[in-house]
Amino acid sequence: MKTSLYLATGVPLGPAGAYSSIEWAGSRYEEWTMASILIVEDEEQVRVLADSFLQKEGNKTLSAGTIEQALALIESDEPVDLLFVDLKIQNDLEGGLKLARKAVEARPNLKVLYTSGQALTDGMNALFVEKSAFIPKPYTVDQLATTLIAKFSIGSRSQ
Repeated sequence: MKTSLYLATGVPLGPAGAYSSIEWAGSRYEEWTMASILIVEDEEQVRVLADSFLQKEGNKTLSAGTIEQALALIESDEPVDLLFVDLKIQNDLEGGLKLARKAVEARPNLKVLYTSGQALTDGMNALFVEKSAFIPKPYTVDQLATTLIAKFSIGSRSQ
């Protein structure tokens, strides 16, 4: 289930085209879409920090530390709009790629945000599913927020 958040503002809070504006009672409001995000990260500290930030931004989050946990959530009735997945999971260099393919097979409208501390090769990039993007590690919360807004129109930017 998606919800919208309206922020009263006179200037864009994100990259051009990342929001839609409406006029209401003479004021300008910016609309930001919140999402249900499944975070798949085997490093607990990274997973907890991403989860905390995304919840603070108004998103619903689910998290998994293993491919098996992630697949169980994908196969459940839980709504998932975006899979945020590390490319290397449980020492499998392509674990995140494999998981994303299975997840998109089960949920064709699923968007995917990949992340990795390893260099991204052209071969790996070619294996990305449609409706996907990449953010390198380490990333800041601002970089994560900007990527979600620019690539998927998900999130809010409160100042």
